[in-house]
Amino acid sequence: MKRKKYIVIVLVLAILFAVEMAFDVFEVAVGYTMFLTNNLRPRVGRLWVAEQNDLEGSQSIHRIVSDSTNIGQPIIEDYQQLLYTLSALHKITLEPSEFVRIYRTMPHGEAAKLINPLVLYDLLRSNNWKSTKIVQGNEQLSIYFVDGFDQILRDEYVDLKSSPDQAAEASSSLENDERFKDRLIKADLFWRAFDELSMMYRLQIINDPNKVIDWFSRVSWVGIAQHSEDGVVTLAFELTFGSAAQVMYVQASEIAVGYLIEKINRLDDSLKLTLPGDSTNTIIQSGQR
Repeated sequence: MKRKKYIVIVLVLAILFAVEMAFDVFEVAVGYTMFLTNNLRPRVGRLWVAEQNDLEGSQSIHRIVSDSTNIGQPIIEDYQQLLYTLSALHKITLEPSEFVRIYRTMPHGEAAKLINPLVLYDLLRSNNWKSTKIVQGNEQLSIYFVDGFDQILRDEYVDLKSSPDQAAEASSSLENDERFKDRLIKADLFWRAFDELSMMYRLQIINDPNKVIDWFSRVSWVGIAQHSEDGVVTLAFELTFGSAAQVMYVQASEIAVGYLIEKINRLDDSLKLTLPGDSTNTIIQSGQR
């Protein structure tokens, strides 16, 4: 009797095992069949729709990123190209160096309508100016000078007008010029001293403030003449244009040059520059007026 029970139990277990194996084989076969016929069956259902939406969204993002990497920022070399670009885009953002490069290509009178050159000089010397946003409206440009937090440092509004041709400037050589013997100053030292002067004395040294912008990054040496004539002192600016050198001369106020020399001597007391035409070679020390 007990033997029959064992046989029945073994048979039941064998049947269950066979059924389970058959079900597993059937399940695998159904799954494989569905996989093979996946493209033939209608694509319906919430899961398929959600998956399809995710796939399309991913593909759209990929296309946008791919397209954006293939579109380069237009290179703007001058004011006319800036206007042409604005006519298509209506607004553009420039790095400070890009804005200054365009500014230099403009005639001085037209450039001053964008922004006063001495104001631009102060922006250029500061560490706050990070970008320039230019927006074209109806016959007007809105120019915003902003900092790294996108806060406006200064805004300018100018009319769109044609620019006259820029006048050419004469050049000459500073080398071996006896007027500036032992009175040459490195550009960085000159600009540091120039920065400390009031606006009035800056204009008495460089009476055309557009030149401050034009020359700022190009000056390598500045010469101060040894002698003055009728209260006027000649300053020579040696500019570099690639491998070429050019010297520009300005006639500055003797009083303003005196204050400039004071600042230079205070910043670098090894120079010990004297007043132009001072026969006693009195050295202007720091703090003297």
